[in-house]
Amino acid sequence: MDNLNGVFKQTCKTIFGKEIGDLKNYESYFKEAVPGMEVKSAFSGETAFAAADDYAKGSKFYNYQKEIDKISTLNKPFNINEIKDIDSLINATRERYVYSSNKILGKFENVSASDVIIDSINIVGSANLSKCKNAAFCFLARESQNVFGCASFGFDTNVIRSCYHKNNARTFECAVEEYLSDSLFCYNVFNSSDCIFCFNLKNKKNMVANIQLTKEQYSSKKADLIEQITSELESKGRLDFSIMGLSGRLHG
Repeated sequence: MDNLNGVFKQTCKTIFGKEIGDLKNYESYFKEAVPGMEVKSAFSGETAFAAADDYAKGSKFYNYQKEIDKISTLNKPFNINEIKDIDSLINATRERYVYSSNKILGKFENVSASDVIIDSINIVGSANLSKCKNAAFCFLARESQNVFGCASFGFDTNVIRSCYHKNNARTFECAVEEYLSDSLFCYNVFNSSDCIFCFNLKNKKNMVANIQLTKEQYSSKKADLIEQITSELESKGRLDFSIMGLSGRLHG
């Protein structure tokens, strides 16, 4: 996580105009975006990460990154007592059934505590990412960089705690949008920029709560709102509300 801390601070500066502390202070907050669970390898006992959290109780795992060669040890034939009836066959098969975790594929660098990561660099605590760079606690993304606590997105840059979006830049707590930039707490807003607490809009700029403002009015109101938001983030490591909570849908 340390190698992403500087990127996180710079991303905060592009969104809020200031740093809000270290990435580690927001780990539990950002993790809300990522389904999955820590597991123990059946071979080594080491901790690994699996990109789902609905495995059956007692399921066994192995670390794909380190232990793929050990799977062949499970391929030996059953013995005669294991094939005497259907129950024996099921039990014998269950003993050999092992799920993979820590699947890191393609060209990668500095990937940790993550699963199903393809051709990506500097990733931590994430799952189902392809061609991403500098991502922490993100889920289901492609071709994005400098993203933190986000889910279901693509082609984004400098985005925090946002989901169900595409081609966003410099957004915080935004959901269900495309081509949105320099905005906070927006839902279902498209082809817009400089919007705060806006909903169901297209082709807008300098808006707060769906009210059109002049550039000067917007800048003043944005400064006040960002000061309140960042103050709470710095003191609590999270906000007590989210755009997905306001919409009645779960975040992530």
